[in-house]
Amino acid sequence: ADAALAAPFGPENLRGKRACKRALQRELGLEPDPTVPIVTMVTRLDTQKGLDTVEEAWRDLVKRKLQFVLLGTGEEAHMKRFARIEGSRPGQVSINLSFDEALARRIYAGSDLFLMPSRYEPCGLGQLIALRYGTVPVVRRTGGLADTITDPRESPRRANGFSFEEPSAAALMEALDRALDLYERRRPWLTLVRRGMSRDSSWARSAERYVELYRRAMEMRDV
Repeated sequence: ADAALAAPFGPENLRGKRACKRALQRELGLEPDPTVPIVTMVTRLDTQKGLDTVEEAWRDLVKRKLQFVLLGTGEEAHMKRFARIEGSRPGQVSINLSFDEALARRIYAGSDLFLMPSRYEPCGLGQLIALRYGTVPVVRRTGGLADTITDPRESPRRANGFSFEEPSAAALMEALDRALDLYERRRPWLTLVRRGMSRDSSWARSAERYVELYRRAMEMRDV
C-alpha cells in the first residue's frame, strides 16, 4: 500500500481508486464530480516531452468534458505558458509548477488518463507508473512508449492504452477522444484498466528476457 494515497486499491478492487479521485479533486480544487475523467501529466516541461503539442491542442482539449492536472517544472518558456493558464479555468484545470513526489503519486492514483505526447522517449517510466496505478496512458508511439503501450486498434485483446503517430495536436486529440469515448463505456474501460494494472513491468521479468536473449545469442555463436 502507498501511504501517500487516500485509500489502497488493486485490479480486483477499484473502490480505493475512486476514493483517491475524490481526494485529488478536493486537494487541487477541481469540481467534485466522480463521472468526469481526470487527464494528467506528471512531467519535465520541455519540448522533448511534447509540451508544444499540448499547448497547440489546449483550446480543443479544455472544450472536452474532462479535468486536467499538470505537475512539473522545466524550460522557462513552457513554465511561462502554463503559468498563464493557471487559474484560467477554476474547477477544471490545476497547474502545479513544482515537483512533489507524494503529490505525483496521488495524481497517478486519482486520475483516469495520463498524457505522454513525447517527441522521443528511449524508455519512459511515466506510462509504466500510470499503468500500475490504474491510469490509462495516452502516448505518442515512439521508443519505449511504443514498446510498452498497445492501442486497441493494434490488438483489442492486449490493449492497455492509446497511442498516436504524428507529433501534432490533431493526432493527440484523436487518440484522446477515443480514450474519452471508451471511458464512457464502463465495462470495457474497467477491463482496460485492470489489464494495465496486471502488467508485469518488473525488473525480474526484464532480467529474464535479457537472459533469454543472451542465451539465444550464445547459441547462434555456438558458444
